[in-house]
Amino acid sequence: MGVNVVPKLAERPSQSERDIRYNSPICTPSQAARLAEMPANTVRAWTRATKTRPAIVHTVENAHRGWPSVPLVGVIETWSLRALRTAGIPMQKLTKVAEQLREELKDPYVLARPLLFTDGIDLYRRDRGDLFRIEDGQQPIEQVIEKYLARVEIDGDHEPTAFRIPLTQEIMLSIDPRFNAGRPSFEDSRTPAFAILGALRGGDPPTIVASDYNLTLEEVSAVENAQDWLAEIA
Repeated sequence: MGVNVVPKLAERPSQSERDIRYNSPICTPSQAARLAEMPANTVRAWTRATKTRPAIVHTVENAHRGWPSVPLVGVIETWSLRALRTAGIPMQKLTKVAEQLREELKDPYVLARPLLFTDGIDLYRRDRGDLFRIEDGQQPIEQVIEKYLARVEIDGDHEPTAFRIPLTQEIMLSIDPRFNAGRPSFEDSRTPAFAILGALRGGDPPTIVASDYNLTLEEVSAVENAQDWLAEIA
């Protein structure tokens, strides 16, 4: 799950420098916090380095104050941290483990990959498909929390490709920097949520909006029901 690190630790300069998942800002820290259902101040703190640790969530420089600075990898890091912290893992323990893994794997993005899991008591890492406890290498008996995986799309190289936003149990939006500049969009049609919001707020009936954008009425209604929340991130 995701971490922000000093660039010199990375052995993949081409990846972080040229890959839009790592270098293209798609939301602000406040919007990343909204997506992860975390306090904005907490996420802002995670994006800043302190005297004892580097930043925990990656950001990139933005052109103007207040503009988006969090790339896809930072969004996923925020979600990963939320999952681990909500499960009760102390921040000190989490940052220590993340630092160890970054050094060991020479990878500053370990918190954005399906590596760290918790049963609410201990931290486990995935290695060749198996889970091992960080402290002693023992495999867990308890059910391991992997809830965050349902929200993160991972490719065959264990690289994050998109972050998913459930509107209902069946209807999903996706944040993917390859489409609509990373704005929340329907997974299948890639129709951006902001277009639907704009049409609805302009007075178009849901049936007309569905027809105009080749969506189902259920999809348009899901956006309409979540419009106040979506307006903050779309």
